Amino acid sequence: MPSLWYSLEDEFAPNFEDASGSSNQLNLRAQLPLGRYYKMPAIFSAGHALNLIKFKLPFVTSSPSDAGSEVITGAGDMTVASLALFGSLQERWAAGPAFKFPTASQSDLGSGKWSIGPALGYTYEPGPHWTFGIYTASYFSYAGPKSRPPVQQTQITPTISYALAHGWSVGNSEMQYTYNYNLGAFTNAPLGIRVAKQFKSGSKKLDVGFEGEKNLAHVNGAAAWVMRLQLKWVLPRQ
Repeated sequence: MPSLWYSLEDEFAPNFEDASGSSNQLNLRAQLPLGRYYKMPAIFSAGHALNLIKFKLPFVTSSPSDAGSEVITGAGDMTVASLALFGSLQERWAAGPAFKFPTASQSDLGSGKWSIGPALGYTYEPGPHWTFGIYTASYFSYAGPKSRPPVQQTQITPTISYALAHGWSVGNSEMQYTYNYNLGAFTNAPLGIRVAKQFKSGSKKLDVGFEGEKNLAHVNGAAAWVMRLQLKWVLPRQ
């Protein structure tokens, strides 16, 4: 059974493809296991699927700007996925709908559209050290101002992690590949690394991680480099 966790992530981009200055963004994330969802066929697992909620809300604290333009700050669009999680301790699958809500406090910080699409995930842990996984979520707009362009994108996030001694781990960064169907191209194609340390206090855990990644997609408006610092509180399983 996955753990309940909350995280605060600081994401800093020192430079962009077509704008001067840097940006900084705080991401609030959470994973909420909500208990049994429905009985799975025996081919998938002997137990029940778990209803799992994944949540992210970004807050832009500084943004890049062209010459003479105003720096924009505020909340961005919120994403939520409701997933049925099933499988075993070694292999797990997840599937369900993903939603993007137009919660941006300013038009330049969000799409202005209500969007929905499928989310799929797979995790494989062959032993106590290695973790492999992939998660993909797609968003297609169905409502919102006609003056705003439609949302049509797929995000793919691979995971490779190796646990070291004394709570340390290394792996790839978030590396969220984003394909924009309107442009017919990837707007984000990152390559990066993550180093993390876990601290324990009884049954509670605090993960502190640092990431650095380079965006290989040269698209206007995209960050060339991104660095992240994450604090993740993992609470005991019920």
